[in-house]
Amino acid sequence: MIGYFGDIIFETSDKKILTFKDFKRTIGANYSEHDRIGKKSRLEFNRPENQEVTFKMKIIAGYGVKPWEMLHKLVVACEKGEVRKLVIGTHKVGSGNFVITKLGAEYDHVWNRGELVGVSIDVSLKEYK
Repeated sequence: MIGYFGDIIFETSDKKILTFKDFKRTIGANYSEHDRIGKKSRLEFNRPENQEVTFKMKIIAGYGVKPWEMLHKLVVACEKGEVRKLVIGTHKVGSGNFVITKLGAEYDHVWNRGELVGVSIDVSLKEYK
């Protein structure tokens, strides 16, 4: 197992390949800037910002994952605002709780009768506190 996002388990085996690429994590902080006459401004730490994560998934039917089902599962999680744990290896990312803020899907291969056999999905997550 590589990790998981809720009930979506990232793994590679001889029966199933479901993984990600271009995993990017953004961590930030919020500051107020106070002007001072004749001097450089002074920063004051306010709070940490919610972390953001983006990654890409390529789902191919021949690798043991059904593209329509996986895409549908992600769309439902996004549109219902489902809060899910994000873990890579044995490490929680951020607080561990994230929501999907945006999905993009490129239908790479569609066969007869609209059978989706390959889809590339861009996933954007934001930490949920």
